[in-house]
Amino acid sequence: MGKVSKIFKYCSLDLSALIMENNEILLNEPKNFNDPYDTNILFDENDLSKAKDILINYSLDIAMKEVIKNHYKDFKWWQKIIAIPAKGTIKLQEC
Repeated sequence: MGKVSKIFKYCSLDLSALIMENNEILLNEPKNFNDPYDTNILFDENDLSKAKDILINYSLDIAMKEVIKNHYKDFKWWQKIIAIPAKGTIKLQEC
């Protein structure tokens, strides 16, 4: 996919003026979409497996960071060495 250079949002003139004045965009909740198929997402088994793996890895990453943040001072020296890489931020990448 190429770089997206334009985003279209259909709304009233008043709302358009507010969006441009505040340099913001409006993101509606799916329940406010005018097309029911906008939120109709179909997954195959591979997608579900990838989504599950991402969710589990993300949850484990958050849990590990909390443990390190709250208990790092109590770690033994070798535990601190192991924990150093886990202090960073995870980067999600396309599967």
